[in-house]
Amino acid sequence: MKIPSAIDTNTLKAYEAHPKAVSGHNQALESFNLEAWHQQLPESLQQLCVETIAKNWTDNPILDEIILSVDRYLLLDILDTNLPLKLTVPRIPDDVYWRKCYLEKWPKQLPDKVKPVEFTEIFRDTRKLSSACSDGNGRISRRSSQASLGKIKTKTFISKDSDKKTWKQCYLEMYLKDYLENLKPENYDAKKMKELSDLCSPYVKTLRMDQMQCSESSPNRIPLNSVLSAFQPLKELSICFKQTYVGEQFSWNVVTTAFQDIKTMAKGLEKLRLQVLKIRNSDINCDKLITILKPLLKHKIEVLDFYHCKISDKGTCAIAKFILEVPVKELNLANNRIGSKGITYLSYALLQPKCAVTKLDLHLNHLGDDAGNLLLNSINRNNSLKYLCLSGCGFRNNFSVASLLRGNSLLEILDISNNNLGESIGETILEGLKYNSSIRRLDLRMCRIPSETEFQIQELVNDKKRKKIIIETTQDDVELDLDAAQLEMILQ
Repeated sequence: MKIPSAIDTNTLKAYEAHPKAVSGHNQALESFNLEAWHQQLPESLQQLCVETIAKNWTDNPILDEIILSVDRYLLLDILDTNLPLKLTVPRIPDDVYWRKCYLEKWPKQLPDKVKPVEFTEIFRDTRKLSSACSDGNGRISRRSSQASLGKIKTKTFISKDSDKKTWKQCYLEMYLKDYLENLKPENYDAKKMKELSDLCSPYVKTLRMDQMQCSESSPNRIPLNSVLSAFQPLKELSICFKQTYVGEQFSWNVVTTAFQDIKTMAKGLEKLRLQVLKIRNSDINCDKLITILKPLLKHKIEVLDFYHCKISDKGTCAIAKFILEVPVKELNLANNRIGSKGITYLSYALLQPKCAVTKLDLHLNHLGDDAGNLLLNSINRNNSLKYLCLSGCGFRNNFSVASLLRGNSLLEILDISNNNLGESIGETILEGLKYNSSIRRLDLRMCRIPSETEFQIQELVNDKKRKKIIIETTQDDVELDLDAAQLEMILQ
């Protein structure tokens, strides 16, 4: 069915028939084919003009010159989605068009946080508009109509959530992602990259590349120095240096990362001010990691993610020094090669007052009981950590997790699943939880703890969680009452 984009989706849902109303065969309503309601209606002159503008929009791109919002929305509905970006980006700010472009090109890759489309309703008296815009002979002039547009009453529905992106931002970020992921180093064109940056850089805040094409004769990738320097407003960068789709022409270059590529990326990072950096599933060893961290000392990094790389103790030492210089809040070092020495460096950093890490993920690092106990002792004296993941770290019967539960009052989420802990550790965890009031989620799956003990632990965690929620709600009510009393005193 043809539905104009200016119609709110909630309005359409309000007029949908309930399934129970048309479920029975005898109760089904017979009607005309509503899917083709518009095919038998002759097109108006207004619609024919808008269709002509859409067909010739490449030669004569106009949008702001159209006065009526109904005509503009109709033009955006029928406008081609394959128009060049140099025409559409500077001229079309409406998300009506960019949502249509995004859904047609990537229907299965919907964005997570996106603002609802903003519609502008224009209310006018046609007689007043025609009299205000007409000249002495009764003809409507173009200049007078544009001048009177500022006197028209408008109403705009704007989203209050500033963290969400517009459809235009989502489309341009996805377009840049596809372009860079499929770009061979031999086909890199600096002139085209400059054109893309001039058009897209004000809108691109997140750059994500799930793969990078390697050269046919070497493991080198596209020059990240020029790419990153062209998009200086970037706040989030996520890169995977491996090439996902290889085909029959396999070589080890597609899964290795050249040190020269890391150096060029480090030069590009010097010109940015990132908040989130994620380099995942890549050939990043300790020396490459140190090269990446050096230019990041000037950034305000909040999230640092090196999941599934090749970082060992030397690299962990560099990260421990880094989180004392930069206020990192989330640190992900899962599935690396961190040993007891690396945990010693990391434990020392967690003891320092400068450390601001609230989320730490170290799962799939073979640490052992001694390194794990050292880490738990430092977390007991840490003042910021609320999330800890130690799943699959090789802990056994000597892992003193009960001491963490007794002594820590900040940790809210603890994941120690897939460790061979045993029945005795389960009993100590149950006993330690009686002295803990902060844990809201405790994951003990695949730890060889008896099901009865695990059930008792989860029941105790849920009871503490419910009590904490009740206490928080009562505190909010007290604060609201105090604010109301203060307002009454001020009014009197």
